[in-house]
Amino acid sequence: MFRRTGPEPPTEPTVTPAARDVLGYATTEAVALNHHYVGTEHVLLGLLRETNSDAAQILASHTDLKTVRAHVRQIVGVGAESPHEELPLTPRAAQVLVFARREADMYRESLIAPEHLLLGILREGEGIATQVLLELRVDFGMVRAATSRSLRQAQAPGTLPPDEPQNG
Repeated sequence: MFRRTGPEPPTEPTVTPAARDVLGYATTEAVALNHHYVGTEHVLLGLLRETNSDAAQILASHTDLKTVRAHVRQIVGVGAESPHEELPLTPRAAQVLVFARREADMYRESLIAPEHLLLGILREGEGIATQVLLELRVDFGMVRAATSRSLRQAQAPGTLPPDEPQNG
């Protein structure tokens, strides 16, 4: 799906079908914008497109796909040529996936879900996705708390992590 350019991201079999959809949508968004890479902004767009996850619902309570897409276009523009090759992950997008793996591990989950990807974006904190969310005045603390609450509610009793995932 991706060519690596940064930290080692998790392999595809370690993601849920919904997270795989998010990553597929991220690639579709990158291609639609004629970008020759998949960045954090594309992962954010992918999260908003995969409407069945709690992550999408949490984001939708703060913004929407059309608004985020417009901000991405404003910040990074549209490329001149459509990509014809496999799209690499930017180092920051690869780092989001690494952070998502860590978030999944903290919740004792074997598979990365869209909610872990969202927490990974928040944890990465410097990519275009972060810039877009800040411009839209999305409250990171509220999003993190709602996402953590959602993950905790999905946990079986006795499998909860000892405390909230930390930044960094």
